[in-house]
Amino acid sequence: MRTFRLWFEPADIPDFKKLCWEIIDVPLVDVLKNGIHPWQGNKSHHSLVEKFTGILNQEECKPAGLIEFKYCSDVSSGTHKHYYSDKSQFEEILERISGHVYFVDNLSYMELLEITKRILKEKWSHQIAYHLLRNLSDSFDSMRSFLKKKDPDIKLSGYNDIDSYNLARILSPDDFYGEDAIIISEIMGTYSFRSIEFLKQVTDNEGRLKLAENISHFQMTVYGNSELGSGSVLYNCTRNCERIRFVPEIPAEKSIRELARNIAEKYRLDKGSYCFDADINQVENLFDSKYAIDFSSLNYLGKVNEKSSFAKVNPSKIEGYAVGKMVSYRSCNETIKEILKNHGMSMTGRKEELFDKLVTLSAEVYKEHVSKLDEYFSTRKFIKVDSLSDKTCKEFPLLNDLDIRNMILSMYIIKHLRGNVILEASHNNDTFDLLSLAQALIKEEVDLMGYFLRVE
Repeated sequence: MRTFRLWFEPADIPDFKKLCWEIIDVPLVDVLKNGIHPWQGNKSHHSLVEKFTGILNQEECKPAGLIEFKYCSDVSSGTHKHYYSDKSQFEEILERISGHVYFVDNLSYMELLEITKRILKEKWSHQIAYHLLRNLSDSFDSMRSFLKKKDPDIKLSGYNDIDSYNLARILSPDDFYGEDAIIISEIMGTYSFRSIEFLKQVTDNEGRLKLAENISHFQMTVYGNSELGSGSVLYNCTRNCERIRFVPEIPAEKSIRELARNIAEKYRLDKGSYCFDADINQVENLFDSKYAIDFSSLNYLGKVNEKSSFAKVNPSKIEGYAVGKMVSYRSCNETIKEILKNHGMSMTGRKEELFDKLVTLSAEVYKEHVSKLDEYFSTRKFIKVDSLSDKTCKEFPLLNDLDIRNMILSMYIIKHLRGNVILEASHNNDTFDLLSLAQALIKEEVDLMGYFLRVE
């Protein structure tokens, strides 16, 4: 990786400093753990310039003694880029700062004025005297009057006559003392002032560009080789303490899937088949084959644009399962009575009483079959999805001879559904007891809409 190193050197006026920089190499681990900016040339991040100039323009980076005198004008984040320039926007901003910003240490207005007067004396010339005279006077007549007070014999009929005299001998810097703003403007030109403390806010203790505490998201493309296979795999990577999580984007091509599996098997610290963890301190030298790193998701101004991975699948090859229709409060009395009869329960009473009996029956039947359900789901995992492009689904091969199988299956799945997505026997949701759960399903206060996919 590369980054900028920033430092100060004496400016053309030795009392002040100017910003200097160079591009240097930096370990990837320093980028991720310490927030050193990952410079990638013209692929620079849109937020870099705005963040950098935003810090430069903060009031705490401006010398307090000069703010009220308007000698700390803001630096624009925009550029006037020439079409033939190969410099990035950030490099052009650095050039502008170096050429138009003086960095100082607690400079007061009176100190600035004394420096200006000293330089005025050192650089005193006809041209400087002429500029000061023009800025001080609002007309030719006032200029002539000013000069005749210094030399009554001077003869002037127009502006062109002024250049025939050596104003540096007729006038002296003392003649303009008291006109502080004009003197400062003549010597300092368009320069703005900033505190040397600015550098501490945008670099680490080695002077390397740093605008964040750490950087946690990036993309890496890993290219195959003779050992791993051909092609390339794009990973969305996330830093988690001392590890980097690699999550690939998996296309439909079989060769890329094979490459992704081989990469994971060779470099993982865990047991992931496609997604894997790697040691943050080894990432830069981890891969035997070529790789490319991209930090385009980096954003210094707001939430990081964290990119999500995807995997293309052929729906026709996925086994989908669904739970069918179950008995509910919408069912007719005859249907409920038939179920109660099959289980040797009384069929008398109003519909509400029949429902109460069905609730009790469901809880009892669940207890009878839960071990069989545990046995099946403990060796198989499923994930719940809201929809499938291919909606041809099977029924779970369980309890096929049971008249309330869908009720019992629904109760089991709801109790073992983690995060409303992952179905696994080891997870048990005790939000509902069995009676309450059966009652909620019958009243349709909860439902089990969706489909279940088998995962490894």
